[in-house]
Amino acid sequence: MEINAKTVKELRDKTGCGMMECKKALTECNGDIEKSVNWLRERGIAKAVSKAERETKEGKIYSLIQPCSKLGVMLEVNCETDFVARTDKFTELCHDLASHISDMNHADVNALLEQKFSKNSSKTVSEMIAESIATIGENIQIARFIRIHLEKTGRIFTYVHSNDKLGVMVTFTTESDNIIKNETFEIMCKDIAMHITATNPLAIRPEEMDPKLIENEREIYKNKALNDGKPEAVVEKIVDGQIKKLFKESCLLSQEFVKDPAKTVQDVINDTIKAIGEQIQVTSFTRFVLGE
Repeated sequence: MEINAKTVKELRDKTGCGMMECKKALTECNGDIEKSVNWLRERGIAKAVSKAERETKEGKIYSLIQPCSKLGVMLEVNCETDFVARTDKFTELCHDLASHISDMNHADVNALLEQKFSKNSSKTVSEMIAESIATIGENIQIARFIRIHLEKTGRIFTYVHSNDKLGVMVTFTTESDNIIKNETFEIMCKDIAMHITATNPLAIRPEEMDPKLIENEREIYKNKALNDGKPEAVVEKIVDGQIKKLFKESCLLSQEFVKDPAKTVQDVINDTIKAIGEQIQVTSFTRFVLGE
């Protein structure tokens, strides 16, 4: 089949490989982008590229935690230019939307847009955004949001990077609520949230990893080992070793802590448990990258 320049460029952007390598991969895979990525990786030519490295829209990641620390909202609001994203009016709009989501539970963005706006019930959220578009002069859209309500003891913590293009919300459960405002606990929460922004873990623990992803990675590791000429008798051991490495690098608790690589994230939690005298667990996290 004929491979056009646009498809070759898309594969180059995803893999960083040369034009001829991408064209060959696309030819071998009948123009399928994702299969071509795997084809290149199996031959050791390309590594997986995270979505965070691809082109994104402009806008802002905004988060809001209620004073109780048990209700948190994080959302992505898109606009046309970075200039508008940094204005006070756009930030105020993001805050109003986060406050509304905090007050009202919504199934998805479409349901949210149809709701009466909590600050002014005479208009819907969609109408409120339309007014902001007219005032600001750019198209504005809510890309996505999460609303987390922690019903157990513990707290929700959020961290948004200084450029407002990357945000994390993490849920910590504890034995009691006595440590929510503890300084040592607070520092640990912030450190782990910042760690997640930097490393982009795929899961908290290996058993929470997507089985389809693991199966796909096993196939890639196996084909690469065979392509490298490894004996079939040792291929499975090589694949098992690569999967263990994947778990260590991709699961939050086993990752090397970015502020102190001599420790894992679990080590940092254990140190805090020892200092405070209460059990602590990371039970969930969400990571938003603008345009992802």
